[in-house]
Amino acid sequence: MTLRAPALVVAVAALAGCGYSLRGNLPDRIKTVAVPVFVNRTSEPAVENFLTQAVVHAFSTNGRLRV
Repeated sequence: MTLRAPALVVAVAALAGCGYSLRGNLPDRIKTVAVPVFVNRTSEPAVENFLTQAVVHAFSTNGRLRV
């Protein structure tokens, strides 16, 4: 019984990763993307600028799409 628990954990972890992909499923014809400025609905000032810049940076460093 003590060997079943680790085997079960490994099996669940392996199944949880099924179907996960780091590659997106956008069609190849899409080359550019627009990122609008996020709306800040929090009490944190200027967080929308930080989030927008982070998303633009993520798309820019990926190399697949132009922003």
